[in-house]
Amino acid sequence: MPHLEKHTRTLKDGTQRVYRYAVGTDGSRKTLSSSTVSTACYRSAEKRRIVAALQANSSLLVVSESGGGKTTLSECVTEELELLGFTVVTVKPSTAKQMLVAIALQLGVDSESLEGKQLTAMQLMQAIADHLQDNLAFLICDDAHRLQVQIRCWLERLHELGQPLLLLATHPPARDIFLKLPRIELEPLSDHGIGNITHSSAK
Repeated sequence: MPHLEKHTRTLKDGTQRVYRYAVGTDGSRKTLSSSTVSTACYRSAEKRRIVAALQANSSLLVVSESGGGKTTLSECVTEELELLGFTVVTVKPSTAKQMLVAIALQLGVDSESLEGKQLTAMQLMQAIADHLQDNLAFLICDDAHRLQVQIRCWLERLHELGQPLLLLATHPPARDIFLKLPRIELEPLSDHGIGNITHSSAK
């Protein structure tokens, strides 16, 4: 069975990044995600609100224009929750099956049957939902406006079961899961904030 590994590497500029890998039975590795440790967060108020909401078993939808800082904010929230000892599952839109396999892998849920056959998308949805009923984990999905209808409907069912979700989207459609979650609209960053980001990136 494939399993998940996490490694922290120090880059040349001194920053650290956390890499999550799916390791196959043959030893092959596939990078699932990476995030910067101690990411500079220019939306600390929003981060605190989101972390508090998730810990209170609530869900949120964060909306902004493209380039509004949603991805950086999601990385800051992920880092904060992991530092607090919580399990965080981060996913980006792809095919329904690929997303479900990635979620199962991060949660340690088997994606194969006892006979060694790959579970179908519907079976994975049920297995993940069953696991989340007994184990606390936070699901964070960036670019949620690109999610397929099948996944959005599944997330809506998870939400109805009390699963804490954080979705981040640009112009999400006014339907299903996007209508069910309390919304945070990110205001454009101030000139001072943009200047800090530019300075940090230049360094």
